This record gives sequence, structure tokens and C-alpha cells, in this order.
Amino acid sequence: MKKILLAVLAAISLQTADAQYQNEKMEVGQEAPDLAFLNPQDKEIKLSEIADGKIVLLDFWASWCGPCRKSNPHVVEMYEKYKSQG
Repeated sequence: MKKILLAVLAAISLQTADAQYQNEKMEVGQEAPDLAFLNPQDKEIKLSEIADGKIVLLDFWASWCGPCRKSNPHVVEMYEKYKSQG
């Protein structure tokens, strides 16, 4: 009984934690949040520093993700279309 109770409490905790990080859906043309990343030298770089008023295309993917790899030609197409603006 204790194991079941612990499992239920853990599931509720995880669901609550996940809900905290869900954001509202972004709309086309809406300004992106000022995301921060670490470069290979562990220096923080903000999206606003990279963008500087230009178009930035962020594509999050993984080599093992089939749908990600399938969408890659479309990402390249978008890059070719907008590269002069960013």
C-alpha cells in the first residue's frame, strides 16, 4: 500500500512540475523570448545578441529523430529563402 501511495504522489508531483514549464503557444510573427544558450566555451549567449534585429531560424533536432531528419530539407529551403535577411 505504501508503494502505491508513493507512486501516486510521485506521479502527481511530476505532472505538477511539468505544468509549471508549459508555455502559451507562440503565434507567427510574435517576438521570440530572449533564450540563453551556452557556447562550446561555456559562455552564455542570448538570442537577442545573435539576432540583432535579423531573422533567426532555430531548429532543434537529433540525429536519431526520424521526423526531425525528414524536415531537414524544409529547414534548408527556409534558410535559402531568408538568408539575405539574417
